[in-house]
Amino acid sequence: MNKLDNLNRWKIFLSLANTRNFQVTADYFESDLSTITRNLDTLEKALGQKLVFRKTRPLELTEFGKKAQQLMSPHLRKHQQIISELVSVNYLFEGEIRVSVAQGLSLYMVKLITEFRKYHPKVVFKLAGHGSIADIENNLADIACVTGKISSPEIFFIPRGKVTYASIAAPSYIKRNPVSNDPAQLKEHTIYQYDGENRTSPSALIRGEERFLISGENVLLSADILTIKKAVLDGAGLCLDMPLPLCKAELKKGELVKILPDWHVGEQPTFIAIHQNLLTSRKHRTFAYWLRDKLVEIDC
Repeated sequence: MNKLDNLNRWKIFLSLANTRNFQVTADYFESDLSTITRNLDTLEKALGQKLVFRKTRPLELTEFGKKAQQLMSPHLRKHQQIISELVSVNYLFEGEIRVSVAQGLSLYMVKLITEFRKYHPKVVFKLAGHGSIADIENNLADIACVTGKISSPEIFFIPRGKVTYASIAAPSYIKRNPVSNDPAQLKEHTIYQYDGENRTSPSALIRGEERFLISGENVLLSADILTIKKAVLDGAGLCLDMPLPLCKAELKKGELVKILPDWHVGEQPTFIAIHQNLLTSRKHRTFAYWLRDKLVEIDC
C-alpha cells in the first residue's frame, strides 16, 4: 500500500498541526512519542517535503505543511462522517447518557449532541454538573469534560489536548485605561478571574522563568465564566484567564483584544472522563471517543 494512503498517519499529522506538541498528540492517540515521530517521518519521506519545523516550541508548520493541512482536513472530516453514518446504520444506540460540562462548553455541547442524535435518535441526553469528576463520582453524570491534572481510581481519562487561556480586554476599556506589558500595573485595573469547580484559578502570570503573582483587592472572583466574558465585553475590566475557544470569535471581530502579549497563565490538559464501569458500555464508550474527536476538531 502507498504510504500516503494510510489515514492514521494523516490523522497524526493533523493532530500535530492542531496541538503543536508531540506529547499531546501521543497522549491523544494513546501511543508513545517514537510512534508519532515515526509516522510523521514516513509521511515526510513519501512526500519528499518537510511538514513540520521540529525545533520550534510550540511546533510550527512549514508552508508545505500548511497546504497539506488545508487540503487534508476536509477529507478526514468527511471520512469520519462516513464512518459515523455506517456505524449508525449497523448499530443504533438507545437510552440515557448524562454529560457534565463547564458552563462555557455547554453552548458547543448542545450542537454536538444534536449532531450525535442524527445517527442515534433514541439516545436521550441530560446535561448535568459543572465539568467535574466529582459529578461522576457522585453519580450525577456518566461522562464529563474536565480540565487539569486529575486522578481518580474510578475514572478513565481520554486525553483531548490542552486548553490555552488569553488575557483580554475590550477596546473601550483600554481607551479609558491603557494597559502596558508590565504586569505590575495590573493593580490599577479591575481583574475578573474564574474560580469555579471545573478548574483551579491561576495564581501567577508566566514569562519564561519569571512569575508574577496575581493577587489584590482589585481581583474579582466568579464561578460564572460567561458573566466574566460579558463584563469584559462591556468594558468593566480585564480577564487574564479566558479560555481561548470562548473568545476567538470576539477577538477576530475586534470586540476584544489581547493584552500582556509576553505573559500568560499557562496551558492545562483537557480530558473526556468516563466511569471505569461504563467502558464496557458500547454506547457510552462510542460517545466519549466521538465527543473527544469533535472537541479537538473545533479546538475546544
